[in-house]
Amino acid sequence: MMTLSALSGSAIGGVTLGLAYTFGMVFPLFVMALLWDRFRLGERGFLRAKPVRLRLAGKVLATNSINIAIAAAFTVMGGFVIYLANTGQMTGGPGFQVSIGKGLSEIFARIETWVDPVPEPVLGLVVLALAAVFVIATLRDRHRPDGSTGAAADEHLACHAPAADAHPEHHR
Repeated sequence: MMTLSALSGSAIGGVTLGLAYTFGMVFPLFVMALLWDRFRLGERGFLRAKPVRLRLAGKVLATNSINIAIAAAFTVMGGFVIYLANTGQMTGGPGFQVSIGKGLSEIFARIETWVDPVPEPVLGLVVLALAAVFVIATLRDRHRPDGSTGAAADEHLACHAPAADAHPEHHR
């Protein structure tokens, strides 16, 4: 990313390019976080991490079910990459994947042509504004009481009260 930013030709262009590149990397994470919160996926039983203890070579490894699922997924992906490397197909892919890639390339080429006359500083401000919208959307409901359970704001904040206020029976 630093090399691309340095090749821009101006400091503002470099910052804009760096921000756009970074935003492109984290945009899917923003979308996933919004969907996670919107559909309350963290409250689903199958998506909650359950403690797991594994005995390996006489040692006990304490982990959880989510970490094991992620390790399995990375192992499968790694095996697939090794398979593709051995068959000489690293640059190719299944037909549907290639056609999706071509379609996305055409869409982004049109967008690039459309925004070409816009100065880089303006594009940078647009990227910052778009990032701000996603940050605000992600944080918007953080301090509101949960309407579906009828929880009041005081109940929500009770877990953050000082120990003396939360347990008055200890003051006797």
